[in-house]
Amino acid sequence: MSWRNALGTMLSAALLAASVAAGPLVATKVKADIPFAFQVDGKSYAAGTYYFESTQWQGVLAFSDEAGHKRLLGSKPIGSSSDLVNSRLNFARTKTAMVLSEVWMNANTGGHKLNAPAVSGSETVQVAMAR
Repeated sequence: MSWRNALGTMLSAALLAASVAAGPLVATKVKADIPFAFQVDGKSYAAGTYYFESTQWQGVLAFSDEAGHKRLLGSKPIGSSSDLVNSRLNFARTKTAMVLSEVWMNANTGGHKLNAPAVSGSETVQVAMAR
């Protein structure tokens, strides 16, 4: 076995052990009726109903439309359950688009800052989500 294969095996074992030790995450799926066109992760979407779901991987959210087309979104955990007033989406209003920047799902998951470019001087628009 080469050193690369051995290293890969050790890293895989360490990641598996860490995920088992952390325990299962509680899956959460919330619905959002977004009344305007928006962008997320560099792609444009029409107004409509969308779903956000926690995944087994920290820093990854599932995003889908009513037709079931699903994408995974990279995110960074922000805030805590004490910061959560209600489930909501935060959008940054720029001169040309509404850009999804944060997803706040519930007290178990806290907030998620999406991997989106920072937009200085933008206004924040919130959309409530249903459970």
